[in-house]
Amino acid sequence: MPDDDSGLTGQFARYPELFADLKARIRSAQVRAALSVNRELVLLYQQIGSAILVLQEKEVSNDKNQRWDR
Repeated sequence: MPDDDSGLTGQFARYPELFADLKARIRSAQVRAALSVNRELVLLYQQIGSAILVLQEKEVSNDKNQRWDR
């Protein structure tokens, strides 16, 4: 008779342990994947922000130069 109250015997007695392990491994992989996606999105947003800032700085620089040319 198994040590737990699952009612499983023989070759099936360890299935709950196996399923619990698999469930934990899947959840861990999901968390790692989500963290990886978030990291990549943060990097992308930083690149977008930097590109916008460079463009804005060029526009401000061009505006100042045009004022002096008048």
